[in-house]
Amino acid sequence: MEKKRKSIDLLDCTLGLGGKLIEWGYGEKSIRDLHSLLGQSRLDIIELGLLQSHTKGPQFAIYSSSRLPSSLARGKGQKYAAWMSEDRIDLAGLPEHSGETVDIIRVPVAEEGLTEDLSYCAGLRKKGYSVAVMLEDTAQYSKEQLCGILKKIGQIMPWACYIMDGSGVMTEASLTECLALYEEALPASVRVGVHVADNLGIALDLAKAAYQNASSHPVCIDVSADGMGVGGRGLSAKTTAEWLNETCDKKADVYVLRYLEEYVKPYVEPKKSPVAQLVYHLSAEQGCSYRYVEYFLSPELQLDVSVIGSLLSEIPREEALRFSKKTAIRALRAYRKKKLDLIIVVPTSQNWKAVDSLLFSAARELQRYGVDIEIYDSSKDDKTHVIVANFQIDGLENVFYRRYEGESDGFSLDQKVISAFNSHLDRDYIWVCRDGMIPRIGTIYDQLVECAEKKTDLIVVDAAFRNNMHFISRTYDNCLDFFVDNSARTTDLGSCIFRKEAIRAVIEHQPPNESNYSLWHGIAPLQEMAVHPLRTKLIVDNSYDLNPFDTKRLSVDPKTMERWGKLWYNAVSGLPDVYDEGKTSALRIQMSDFHPFHLQSLLRLRGEGFYSLRIYRQYRQYLPHVCDTPAWKFYLAAMTPRLIARSLAAKESSPFMQKILAAYRKI
Repeated sequence: MEKKRKSIDLLDCTLGLGGKLIEWGYGEKSIRDLHSLLGQSRLDIIELGLLQSHTKGPQFAIYSSSRLPSSLARGKGQKYAAWMSEDRIDLAGLPEHSGETVDIIRVPVAEEGLTEDLSYCAGLRKKGYSVAVMLEDTAQYSKEQLCGILKKIGQIMPWACYIMDGSGVMTEASLTECLALYEEALPASVRVGVHVADNLGIALDLAKAAYQNASSHPVCIDVSADGMGVGGRGLSAKTTAEWLNETCDKKADVYVLRYLEEYVKPYVEPKKSPVAQLVYHLSAEQGCSYRYVEYFLSPELQLDVSVIGSLLSEIPREEALRFSKKTAIRALRAYRKKKLDLIIVVPTSQNWKAVDSLLFSAARELQRYGVDIEIYDSSKDDKTHVIVANFQIDGLENVFYRRYEGESDGFSLDQKVISAFNSHLDRDYIWVCRDGMIPRIGTIYDQLVECAEKKTDLIVVDAAFRNNMHFISRTYDNCLDFFVDNSARTTDLGSCIFRKEAIRAVIEHQPPNESNYSLWHGIAPLQEMAVHPLRTKLIVDNSYDLNPFDTKRLSVDPKTMERWGKLWYNAVSGLPDVYDEGKTSALRIQMSDFHPFHLQSLLRLRGEGFYSLRIYRQYRQYLPHVCDTPAWKFYLAAMTPRLIARSLAAKESSPFMQKILAAYRKI
């Protein structure tokens, strides 16, 4: 038979700590109703809300003064409490304790900053308030740490010191052990408070254990209407009151408490869902703070519940009860890296604005998916490095910077691209991407994971907006079909994601040479797969956006005629015979957003001084093979004065230029 104890209190925190669930936004009428109902409940202590330096209006149970709300009539024998925010009210601004103020102020504390916290608590005591010291996540501390903390707390003689288990990780054995330390370290007049969550389904058993095993100290147990609170559900006021009414002749009104459960039902119901019960139970089993669960459940992550248990196991035990967003992100990255070990490498030079835009738009999303991004810089100054460093300082641990010190002839990126691949052959997949593209990994992540599971050697990605908004997913059985579909795509730096074994073979067997010079990224894989078949896949989706600071798109390539005339013709023509059937169509290099030999493109070249009759004659033997533009348009562009060509290419808005442009279009 249980011992009877007179000195045991129930503290209802529905409006106080429990209200954190809805940020204390009950609404003005509901707050008045709750005051009335809790006043009739005959519970010992009622927590009325949050104390902080500023209020948020009558819709919130948030106060900037410890004075009792005007809607509250002090109940016979009841005491009133308030939860102190981290945004604490200056002691000088608090009135002295009186019959018109709350009686108890509850202050959350932690080992870090304990001296300052206890100094504040001592100041509250001097003002006449009873102080409850709330030692957050008590289970995180070792026995030695806890004893040291409790001795310091005992020196200020608080009204109560709490065992707080808001994540519900404690068992009866661990609570009993903790309770013994409290009783040994604290003066006998200090109450031992208990605040537990029901994540393991044993909250009432924990309350009973505290009641039975506290031999020398009064006890105060936190309850709330239907267990309302953050994290999992807390200890139900009705259930606990029923037990104490029977055990030690408490007089709580169970009918009022039952009605209160219906009153807060809209707030608590989500906590009762199978999903919520499962994930909070998992967090408690793993000994983790409920805050990790709530982070992983955030809509932006779109994580399946079945994944969360695995994520929790990635959290280091020493950090499990000390929630850190950085730790949560690291756990998510570690988990996702097991599914897709991918790094994006961005060769860049003298284009810090593009790098800034790229990282601002994509780095956080990449971090959530466990994808690293390295800026591979050959700039002549440190502006790009500074930009990257700023993102690293902001906590983006997936962002890296490296300088390229290798060869460059000012025309071909081949050596730099190969170096980018070679530097990351320890990663499963490598995506070398120009700074003019912003990867959208979230839209294609599941497809990439599937490719990784199947050990796909080469994944070609393209954006739907470049394909008339057609979304395509295609696997290829032979290199010819791949060539016909993707010969143009693969020339674009950023279109190919390589498995490390595949790109290692391409680099080894197909080094830069005359047959793939300046087009190595697109041509070398085709040469390789003609000899050694590769598993290939095309994904056309919302896989990337264009960077508004895309220098390739905004500038004119002075070597257009040479690259897409002579070099492209020689590269495609020189491919193995297996590709012969597709070479004629592949040679005509034009994509939805790239037409190097359309009249408008020729006028741009002419306007910038990169095209003339001499240049046309130098490459005209190749042009019939690589485009359908008639010869006379090449002559027309070459004969147009540069000033007019520049204006026409820029689509100048003056009436005169518009008339000339219209005439050109009719031609």
